Parts: sequence; structure tokens; C-alpha cells
Amino acid sequence: MKKWKITFALFCIMYLISVIRLPFSDTLTISDFIGAITGGLTLIPLYGFAYKIAVGSKLIAKLIFAFNGFIAILGIVLAALYLLNNFNFWQLLVTFIFLGFLYGFMYPQYMYAFRSQELWAKDV
Repeated sequence: MKKWKITFALFCIMYLISVIRLPFSDTLTISDFIGAITGGLTLIPLYGFAYKIAVGSKLIAKLIFAFNGFIAILGIVLAALYLLNNFNFWQLLVTFIFLGFLYGFMYPQYMYAFRSQELWAKDV
């Protein structure tokens, strides 16, 4: 489970950097605040899976996974379309790095929401 704690720490650091950078942005819109809120909510299942702690309810974990799954599918489709239009080695490499990043982001959320039955039974 140490790798998932490191994964959580990396995503937490990236989130904190984006929140700290927010007030210094030239153009600040409502979508920036929505992104900050959803990014913070996304850390809940990552933290819960890494540390084996039930945070919130199972329904909340499933909703967070569904939201992020929708965004991930959208990102995969857009990356595939861009790759088809601009195919070269570097774009292919970036796409595979993106998919690896996405796996590290979505897998703990899935496991936390759907495959951690003992966690939800124990801490509820």
C-alpha cells in the first residue's frame, strides 16, 4: 500500500500547487473554483484507499468515481482524436504517459468505491 500513499501524496501536492496558484492567475473564472472544489473532492477516495479509511459514505465514493470516470472517458476520446489528427512518435508517447497517469488516478478510486467491502463494513 506504500505505492498508493505515494500516489496520494503526488496528487495532493499537485492539488495544493493548483490551489496556491489560483489567486495569482491573470483571469480568474468560476470554472477555476469549480475545478478546485472537484479536485479536492477527488482526493477523498485516493486518501481513503491509500490509508484504508472509510471517509464519507460509499455512495459519495461511487459518485466521485462516476464523475471522474466521465471526465476520464472524455479525455481519452479527445486524446485519441488528437492522436489520429497529429500522429507522430512524440504524440503517441504523450498519449501513453497520459493513460498511465489516468490509471494511477482512477484505479484507487474504483477500488475504494467498489472493491473495499470490508472497509465500509468495518468503519461505518
